[in-house]
Formats: sequence, structure tokens, C-alpha cells
Amino acid sequence: MEVVTKYGITWADYYRTLATASLVAVVAVELGVPVVEAVPVLLVVSTALAVVAASTAYQLWTRRWTYLRALLD
Repeated sequence: MEVVTKYGITWADYYRTLATASLVAVVAVELGVPVVEAVPVLLVVSTALAVVAASTAYQLWTRRWTYLRALLD
């Protein structure tokens, strides 16, 4: 079951877009693209993981009552 956010996209689409953007950023750093070559790859990966963690926490927090009801039923 796809859960659609209030912005009209599913969480699956959101996470897929986030993963693709993170991969593109890491590849750009590794290839030495002039705008991002000065940024350490560890910083890019850590930022991406922090955004995923924050997004997951937000998703769980906004749907906490739905998940709690499902556990109690």
C-alpha cells in the first residue's frame, strides 16, 4: 500500500529520488566535477544518511497513531 504525502507524492517516490540524488552527488564528487570536487565524499554520504534518517523519523512521527493502532489490533 502506497502512502501519499500531503504534497501528492508517495514515500517510495520520495526515497527513490533522495537515493538517486545522493548517488549522483557521490559520483560527481568522485569524478571531480568542478563545483563539488572540494567537498569530501564522507560529508556527502553523511549528509545523505542524515536526510534519510530525518525523513524516516518524520514519516514515523506523522503516522504514529496509524502504526500504534495497527499494533494494538
